[in-house]
Amino acid sequence: MQKEIFLKEYHAEYIKARTGSTITMLAKLQDAKYRDEYGLFIAEGIKLAREALRYSTVMKMVVCEDALQNPEAEQLLAESRQFSAGIEYILTSTEAFSKISTEKAPQGIIAVLPKNVGCPSAWEREARYLILDTIQDPGNVGTILRSAAAFGVDALILSDCADVTSPKTVRASMGAVFRCPVYTTRELPEVIGQLKENGHRVLGAALGENTMVLGKANLKQNDVIIIGNEGHGIRNEVLDVCDETIRIPMSETTESLNASIAASVLLWEYYRDNKEKEI
Repeated sequence: MQKEIFLKEYHAEYIKARTGSTITMLAKLQDAKYRDEYGLFIAEGIKLAREALRYSTVMKMVVCEDALQNPEAEQLLAESRQFSAGIEYILTSTEAFSKISTEKAPQGIIAVLPKNVGCPSAWEREARYLILDTIQDPGNVGTILRSAAAFGVDALILSDCADVTSPKTVRASMGAVFRCPVYTTRELPEVIGQLKENGHRVLGAALGENTMVLGKANLKQNDVIIIGNEGHGIRNEVLDVCDETIRIPMSETTESLNASIAASVLLWEYYRDNKEKEI
């Protein structure tokens, strides 16, 4: 597509310099501080932008002028007009785009989305929630999000975890961040109390005196599972308010699993026990 045609058909703004206010603001979204300040985050690349269009709200679409020669990017832009008429399009020079991009080999497409914060006013009684407690690695958070979306989790609740809107987390989620709602809280014991009052059983993935064994335990449709920190597990104050603990049976030669792998195993069994209700 020719630059002039894109600017006219998409009512786009063209930005050549990398020093202007818009480019500077978008570049700052690489930093959690500014994502919080502006209430925005980015999803870079054709696949992630397409997922964002289908399952979330895209406010801006930033396009590098080089991408106009890419048929995949052109197709994505055509699709974007079908999903929303309110998207603001920004066309940039290669130099300006490089200031915003977090990729080594950028595809020239960045979607800008609103950042959700806090928790809902009420928890759904039959919903399936997964809680992450102080998981620090963005890759782990993104991978768990991907598994959660695959295995029927309705929403994630994060407490003192890596930022779900960081470029690394969004990339690792492969678009699941747009399909599975994510809530954040600094008052996790209080949130767990609310969930329990609403009829949820809360299970911490940890060892305890009467720990249930995955595969033998009867997981209910609305059970809430908690996955803890990569090195230290679930915090004591959080474990204290859990109804039960649950563990994954494994070889005696292995002490533990990576947090994202453990989450995937638990969620698969959770899904298997209740998959007839999914169909």
